[in-house]
Amino acid sequence: SSATMQKASDLHAQEISNVLWSAARLDMSNAALNDALATAAINILGEFTTQNLSNTIWSMGRSLIMHRGLCDEITRHALARTNELSAQDLSSTAWASARLLEYNPVLLDRIAARASVKIQYTGAQGLSNLVWSFATLLAADKIFFQHVAAQAMYHLTRHEFKTQEIANTTWAYAKVGICRLELMDALATAFMAKIDIAQSQDLSSTAWAFAKLAVLNHPLLQSISEVAIRRAPDLGPQELTNLCW
Repeated sequence: SSATMQKASDLHAQEISNVLWSAARLDMSNAALNDALATAAINILGEFTTQNLSNTIWSMGRSLIMHRGLCDEITRHALARTNELSAQDLSSTAWASARLLEYNPVLLDRIAARASVKIQYTGAQGLSNLVWSFATLLAADKIFFQHVAAQAMYHLTRHEFKTQEIANTTWAYAKVGICRLELMDALATAFMAKIDIAQSQDLSSTAWAFAKLAVLNHPLLQSISEVAIRRAPDLGPQELTNLCW
């Protein structure tokens, strides 16, 4: 990484984005490397593609190492180029903003509008990341959540949601207090089908979400209870609290 820092100013947009993304993906990010690359990126940010922009801010969200100046500049460029953002770009940008707790209502409104247009190209993980991000930032855009619900139903019928994506989606709707009964029933059915491979955190957050929305789904709660009892010795304090709540 020291060699990369020394040559940071000579790197092109794609190279900077790739290094940041790779380091974050491999949990090898460090403040000194990120700072050098961020400084280099700011100088040529106009050369970044939308994917470069979203991958770069994703890396900050993944590593939780934020460079204030680069984050602000990426936001500025994202706002100016929202209509160029792909479904993946939108999901990554929203997710990173939530991870960094960067609440920018104008950016979120633009993401919601653009994501609604691109909704048919958004997969299960992208949908889950979008609503989780908005809920984390307490951005309860009801129309956008309705659009996501409709597309999520399509992916649920095709069994494309993983357990964490089901749990995160369920949690998101509960967090912002938006209840779509048809969606909740479909999420419950999908979760029960894969409950044996669900992480304990997924069990607790799903149980919490249904309770928060006052949606009484007996088969789901029974299934969660049975698995939770088997795993009781391994459950953490927060997981136990959510399950009991």
